[in-house]
Amino acid sequence: MIPIGMSENVAILVGNCIGADLPKKGVKFAWTNILMALSTGCFLMVFVFYFRTNIATVYSNSEEVILLIWEAIPCYAIYISIDFTQNVSAGILRGMGF
Repeated sequence: MIPIGMSENVAILVGNCIGADLPKKGVKFAWTNILMALSTGCFLMVFVFYFRTNIATVYSNSEEVILLIWEAIPCYAIYISIDFTQNVSAGILRGMGF
């Protein structure tokens, strides 16, 4: 839910800046939101990777299932950062009118 909110936020900010004929300010908002998305995504990526055993035990007590989740979490952790950045980029494009 965090990247969706950030996406809507940047769409409104960039759209307002373009409408007010302030493109440089819109670019600053866009880059700021991309950096916020990357930093938030990286924080969550490290958090999920570090606590992957705890996360796996929440879903199952079976050792086989925990091992499978433990192996899959690194892929999901990388996806988090990519997903955050993609959502914010889509918001920037929406704000630009595309």
